[in-house]
Amino acid sequence: MISITCALVTAAVLCMLFASTRNMGVLFVTILCFLYPIPVILVLIGVGIVFYKKRKSRTIHPFNETANRCRGK
Repeated sequence: MISITCALVTAAVLCMLFASTRNMGVLFVTILCFLYPIPVILVLIGVGIVFYKKRKSRTIHPFNETANRCRGK
């Protein structure tokens, strides 16, 4: 069972990198969610939080002069 899981994770990550195979990557993540619902959902939530924080740190803060000066605004 562990070999199937490793293969699905590898295939999902590689398929998510390319636009033409992204649908297969979503399918592999869905299969992983059916096999291991709690761990996969927790990992997806964690990845979403990391990307949200990373994207939020790039935004311009209109009332924060120090942050705007550092960015050259």
